[in-house]
Amino acid sequence: VRKEAKAVLTHEKFKDLFNDKTTAGYVKEILTSDKFKKLFEDNTKAGYVKEILTNDTAKEILTDQTAKEVLKDSTAKDILKDTNAAALLKDSTAKEILKCDKFKEAITGDGKDILKGILTDSTGNFKGAITGAGKDELKYILTNSEFKSLFDSKDSAEAVKEIFTHSKFKELLKTCKDNPKNTAALAAALDELKDLITCGSGDHATKLQAFGSAHCTR
Repeated sequence: VRKEAKAVLTHEKFKDLFNDKTTAGYVKEILTSDKFKKLFEDNTKAGYVKEILTNDTAKEILTDQTAKEVLKDSTAKDILKDTNAAALLKDSTAKEILKCDKFKEAITGDGKDILKGILTDSTGNFKGAITGAGKDELKYILTNSEFKSLFDSKDSAEAVKEIFTHSKFKELLKTCKDNPKNTAALAAALDELKDLITCGSGDHATKLQAFGSAHCTR
């Protein structure tokens, strides 16, 4: 453990942290903290600390105000654990995320437990989605204002959840994929579908017939 501590303190990149007065103040506050001392309680933890404190990307993250506030949050603590934390703090993409105001708002807001559940999902489904062939399309959906508005209320969010997790929805998407012409027809019929869903009970039969006719004639 002492060997790791010495390696950190004598490293050129660690020395650079003291080039700026403000940064030096932060470093002093960290190094004299009891919590920091606990990071060197065993060789494994000490190794992670050395990796982080001697890495250029990690240095940039640790000296950014937004990233600093994110990393102090209890939700972030559970997401960034052990080897994952060391790897993430050295990654350029993670750096941009941790420095982003919107990520800070998400990880400290009302939905932080949901976000934590997604990012720590043991099934690997989320990781598979964001690294798969459709990752750009997924990003577009998740950052789209229309999609976001579906979650503005609890009732709406529950309805969206029911739709997206229903086995028939997966079948519909497969049908759309296999029949692109029908997909265009379905998209064109969305106004009629909206009328069908929002109409009164007395108009339901008429609206249903109109929806069927509109969809089948395209």
